[in-house]
Amino acid sequence: NQMIPLLQLASGLELVEFKLPDRSPAVGRSVREVFLPPESLIALIVDPGGVPRIPSGETRLHAGDALVVVSPHDSQELLREALIGTT
Repeated sequence: NQMIPLLQLASGLELVEFKLPDRSPAVGRSVREVFLPPESLIALIVDPGGVPRIPSGETRLHAGDALVVVSPHDSQELLREALIGTT
C-alpha cells in the first residue's frame, strides 16, 4: 500500500505516509513544485536507506521516498493524485 494513515489529530488534520512509486508525478520535482491541497504540507521525508530529513522547498523527491504529510482528512484523494498519480 502506498498510503498509510498514521495519526488523526483533534483539529481534523491527519498524518499520512506516502511511499513514492517510480511513476509518481512528484518524482524529480522539488517540494515547492508539487501541487498539494490547501493546508497540506510535507513534514518529513525518509529516503529508501532509512535516513530521515526535514524538507525545504528546494528538496528533490525521489522514487522510494516515504513522505509524512500533514493534511485535512477530506484532502486525501487530492493528495493521492499529487503524490501517487491517478490509477
